[in-house]
Amino acid sequence: MLEFIDSLWLLISAILSMVVLGIIAGFSPTLYVTQIGVATTSKRARALMISLMIGVLLGIILLSILFQFFQLETLRTFIDSTLSALFVSVIFNIIIGTTFVIMGFWYINKKPNRIDGDERPTAKSSYWALISLGFFRTFVSISGATATFLASGIISDARTNIVSWLILTAVFLASTVAPFVVILITMKRSPERIKSLLAWLKAQLVRYNYKLVIGVAAILIGSAIIIFNLLKAISF
Repeated sequence: MLEFIDSLWLLISAILSMVVLGIIAGFSPTLYVTQIGVATTSKRARALMISLMIGVLLGIILLSILFQFFQLETLRTFIDSTLSALFVSVIFNIIIGTTFVIMGFWYINKKPNRIDGDERPTAKSSYWALISLGFFRTFVSISGATATFLASGIISDARTNIVSWLILTAVFLASTVAPFVVILITMKRSPERIKSLLAWLKAQLVRYNYKLVIGVAAILIGSAIIIFNLLKAISF
């Protein structure tokens, strides 16, 4: 009984982690404003908004596959040597950690975005254009890559239990697009709130330096990844 309770508690904790990491992975004020812009300017708003969400999901899925593939246990199924698999995994993770550190410093010093009305999509926006926008914005996002890397490690650890693996994967992917779904539902029920939300988002982008928070977090996480993998290689 105690073993079952412990397993259930671990699963619940992992699910909560997936929710938080999923929201961070899909976080993009630019895409949120784009979603709102589509909702207020296009007669095909619902289909276009869904296209943007599909692009975000594709970016996250590709990152997840990439990060999970280079986990040690996964590599061992392709490389017939624990030492070689460990070496490849450590090298890859150190590269990723270094990239997070470099991108963190770049992100901190990057000029803040200015989202004007002209940057919002028009009624002529195509489905593929929004899918591409969602995909590339997410795939190259430092917050998206960092959160997906952490989530991939947790999901990979649950690989031995297919039910847990499926649940964690589904929760993570759903959480990445949860804010977009909220915008979609709000658009249908109360369009005026969409406009208020757009004004609020613009005000927050000017008021708070969220780039500093994301940049520092990426530097700290990247440094921790580098140190952890170096210690793992030395102690093996």
